Amino acid sequence: MQPRRGWLIFSIAVIFIALSNNQIWAQQSTPVETAEEMIEDFAERATSGLKGRVIWDGQDLSQTTVQVYKDEGLKHLYTGVTQLNSGEFEVRVEAGSYYLVAFVDLNRSGKFDIGDGMGIFGITNWNDSNQQKQVVKVADRQVIRGLDIIITARMQKVDGQDQIVSLSDYQEDPFDQFKSALELISSGIKGQVTYEGQESFANALVFAYTDLSWKYRAGETQVAADGSFTLSLPPGKYYLMAIIDSDNTHLFDAGDALGIYGVTDLRESQAFPQPVLVRPNQFVSDLQIAITGKQTMSGQVVPMDGSEMQVDLAGMATAQLTGKVRWTRQSFKGGVIQASQEAALFKEGYQTRVSEDGKFNLQLPPGDYYLIANVDVDGDGGYSLGDGLGGYGTADITTAPPSALTVAAGPNPEITIFVSARYNADGQLEAVAEGAIDLSQDSSGGISGQIRWDGKVFKEGILSISETPDFRSPVAISLNLEDDGHYEVSIPPGDYYVMAVIDLDGDRKSGLQDGVGIYGTRHPVRSKDLQQVSVFSDHITPHIDIEISAMYIDVEGNIAEIEDGGRSEIKLQYGVPEDVFQFTRFGRQIEEWCYWTQGVRFRFEAVGTGWKLQTRKDFEPTPEALEQLKRLEQQPQQRNPDEPETSPLNALLYYSFDDIIWECMPTIGIQQPLAAGRRPTVSLDGRLTRLDLEGNVILHDSDAPQGRLLLTNRELATDVTISPDGAYIAFARQEMERQHIYIRHIASQEEIPIPSTAQEMFTPAWNPTGELLAYSTKGSIENPEAGTDRNIYSYSYISGRVEPISIGPEDDAEPAWSPSDPNLLVFSRAEGQHRQIWLVELGPEGKPNAQQLTRYGGEKPVWLPDGSAILYETNGQLWQISKDASKNRPVMFNGQIVFGHEPYTIPSPIQ
Repeated sequence: MQPRRGWLIFSIAVIFIALSNNQIWAQQSTPVETAEEMIEDFAERATSGLKGRVIWDGQDLSQTTVQVYKDEGLKHLYTGVTQLNSGEFEVRVEAGSYYLVAFVDLNRSGKFDIGDGMGIFGITNWNDSNQQKQVVKVADRQVIRGLDIIITARMQKVDGQDQIVSLSDYQEDPFDQFKSALELISSGIKGQVTYEGQESFANALVFAYTDLSWKYRAGETQVAADGSFTLSLPPGKYYLMAIIDSDNTHLFDAGDALGIYGVTDLRESQAFPQPVLVRPNQFVSDLQIAITGKQTMSGQVVPMDGSEMQVDLAGMATAQLTGKVRWTRQSFKGGVIQASQEAALFKEGYQTRVSEDGKFNLQLPPGDYYLIANVDVDGDGGYSLGDGLGGYGTADITTAPPSALTVAAGPNPEITIFVSARYNADGQLEAVAEGAIDLSQDSSGGISGQIRWDGKVFKEGILSISETPDFRSPVAISLNLEDDGHYEVSIPPGDYYVMAVIDLDGDRKSGLQDGVGIYGTRHPVRSKDLQQVSVFSDHITPHIDIEISAMYIDVEGNIAEIEDGGRSEIKLQYGVPEDVFQFTRFGRQIEEWCYWTQGVRFRFEAVGTGWKLQTRKDFEPTPEALEQLKRLEQQPQQRNPDEPETSPLNALLYYSFDDIIWECMPTIGIQQPLAAGRRPTVSLDGRLTRLDLEGNVILHDSDAPQGRLLLTNRELATDVTISPDGAYIAFARQEMERQHIYIRHIASQEEIPIPSTAQEMFTPAWNPTGELLAYSTKGSIENPEAGTDRNIYSYSYISGRVEPISIGPEDDAEPAWSPSDPNLLVFSRAEGQHRQIWLVELGPEGKPNAQQLTRYGGEKPVWLPDGSAILYETNGQLWQISKDASKNRPVMFNGQIVFGHEPYTIPSPIQ
C-alpha cells in the first residue's frame, strides 16, 4: 500500500512539537519583546476568525487539534487550537490566506501516531488525487463560518514505515492489536518490601486486592531476592498486602508474616490501609511495604514482637448486636457480616449470616469494631460480578472506610449497613445507588436541569442526592447526559442537597481529575450555606443547574476549586460570548471572548485545568454590531413548549448570590455586581442598604457611593429595609430574650420602637408611601410559650396604631405591600415542610381574604413596581407569579434563569 499524496510526506512529529512549543514563532520573535508583549501584539493584529467543525462519525473527538498554516506545503505552523468541544473550533487569525489541518488523537498519547485520524480542509476523499487542499481567505474583521474538516485518513505502519492512508485502506495490524492488548496491562505497581532483620525474601509475595474485605484478589507477584517487586495490574484502585508465605500455600495463614501498605504499626487499631490508584499505561513506583506483623497458630494477627492474646470468653460479658443490611431490590441470600477490631480488616474476627430479609444478630465481646457486609449474589462462594459490599458508617465504601462502632455488654441499639458497592467484571468495586433515601419508592416527582463544565465534553456523570449538607449518606445516581448536559431523574418527595460529579474517564466512579459541582453555588469548597432543593409529588422541579467548579485532587475524596479567571461572573454579567476565538503562542493556549454588541472583550490564558484572566478591552460597538443586535431583538424567541412562558422583567432588580449583591435590568440586558453582602433593599431615589459579610449595615448613596457604615454588627440588626423616600430604615434587633423592630431616622440617628408585647418580631416591610409598616410576630411577654407560629400586623408611623392583618394558627411572615393597591399584601406561609406564597386582600370592614398562589414552594416575596405580579424565591431561583396565579414563570436574563436570594425591586429608569 502506497501513500497517494507525495506532498504530504513530512514529519508528523514536528507538527505536534511545533504546536506545543511554537518554535517557529519563537524564531521570529524580536529579542526586546517579552512573550506577553508578542501575544498582545498578535491579538491586536488578529482581528479575524475561522469557525467550523471536525467531522469523523462514530469517533471520540475530545482530543482533536486544528492547525492553521500560511504555506501550501504545510511546513510552517501559524497557530492552532486543541481539545475541541465535540470537534467544533474557533480560531483567531490575521487577515490573510490559510490552510487547515485536523488531527484526532484517538489513543490520547499526545502525538500523532498509529490509528490516529487526519483531515485537510477541501479534501473529502483521500484516494481522489484530483482533490486538493483548499485555501481559506479572510479579510480584516471578518469571521468565516461553516468550515467543515472531514477526517479522511489515518496513520498506519506500512512496510515498517509510518504512512498516512485513507480510511477505506486502513487495516488493523495484528501486531498492533497485540500491542493494544499488551498496553492494557502495561500498568501496575513497583516497590520494595522491607523486613527488619531479614536479608532473604524467599517465599515473599505481594497481593493486590480491590476491596477492604481482602477477598477479591486482583493480582499477585513474587518478591525478588532484594525485596523489590513489580506487579502488573489493569487501571483501578488497589490495597496491597505483602506476606512471607512460610508454607507455600499462596494464602495468608498461620505462621506467615504480614505487611500492609499504609499500616506501619499493627498496635494502632485505627490504622487504615492506603489505597493505590493505578492509571492507564503507568506504573506507580517507589512504594514501601514494611513487614510488621504475623499470624499466630490460633489465627490472631499480632505485631512481630507480640504474642497471642488469651481471651476468656466464659467469664466475659457478651454484647448483643442486631441490625439490617439494606440493598434495594436485592436478595441477601449468601450475605455475611464480619466484625474486626482493626480498621485494616485483615482479621475477620467475628461473623454471622444475614437472613434473606437482610436482618442479622451477632454476639461478641464488648469493644470497638469495624463491620462490613458481603453479599454473594450468585451464591458461587467466591467474589464475582454483581456481588455487593458495604460497611457500617459509610455511604460509599469505594471512597470512605467503615467507621468504628462501640458495643457495650448486653443489648445494643439496632444498626443499618448499606451495601454501597458491587464488583464489576474486572473485580473493581463500583458505587451503587443506596443510602438513607429510598429510590425504590414510586414517585412521579423528581428534578431536571443542566450540568455545565466550561471547555469540557462529557457524557457520563454521577448525581449525589443527600438529606444533609455534608453529603455523609448520599444516594448516587448514574447519569447518561444529553449533548448539552441536560438530565432528569425521579426521586421521592423531600428536601435534598444535590452534587454532580462528571466522570471524565468513564469508569463510573469518582476519581482524580473528575469534576465536582454543588447546586446553588459556584464555590463548593468555600460556600457555607448550601441550597436545598424541594421535590414534590407529581412535579419535576426544574432548572437544577450545576456548574462544575472543582476537581478531585486525591484518592481520599478531597476537592479543590478550579480557578476560572472570573469566567462564571463574566457570563453572569454579560451572557454567553457572541464569539469565542482561540490561538496558541509560545506553548500558551489563549482564548478570547468577544461581546461585539456590548463593546467589551476578555482574553484568558489556560493555566492547568483552569484559566487566568489576562486582559479586558473596552471598545465602541460598530454600527454593524448594533444593527445585528437590533435585528436579534426583533426576532421572535424560540421557546421550549415544556418550559413556562417568560417575558423580560420590567424592573430594576437587586438580589444576592454567593455573597455578592447584583443589580439587574433584564429588559436592556444589563447586570452587574455591586458589593459583597446580602439582603439588599433600595429606595426610590436609588439609596441602597445591605448587610456586609461581617453583619454590619452599610448604606450606599450619592454622598458615599462606595458605602458607609450605618449600624455595626454589635447592634445585632437583621431584616433591614430602607423606606421608599430613603430617609428611614426599619430593622429587627435582638435584645436579651426578645427581638424588637425599630424605625431609625438615617440623618439624625434617632430611633423609635414599634409598640408590641410580642416575644419576637420579624421581617418589617414599608408600604409605598412609607406611612405603614407591616411585620410578623411570634409569642408574647405574657405568654412566651404561646406557640411558634407567626402573625402579621401593620403599624402606622403617623398615628401609632397597630392593626392585625393575618391572625391565626398558621405561621405567616415576610409581608410585602402592593405598590398599586393599598388593600393587597403578599406574604409567605408554612405549609407542611415548605413555605408557600399567599395573597391577602383587606376588605372594607378590615376582614382579610387570603388565597394561596404557589404550590411548589416560595418565600421572600416582593412586588413588581407596577403591582402586576409578585417576585419570589424558590430553590435558590427567582420566579414571578401573577396576582391570580394564572402565570408562574422563572425570571430570565440573557436566556438563563436567575439564581439568587432576597430579591428587591424598584421601577426601571427605562420605561
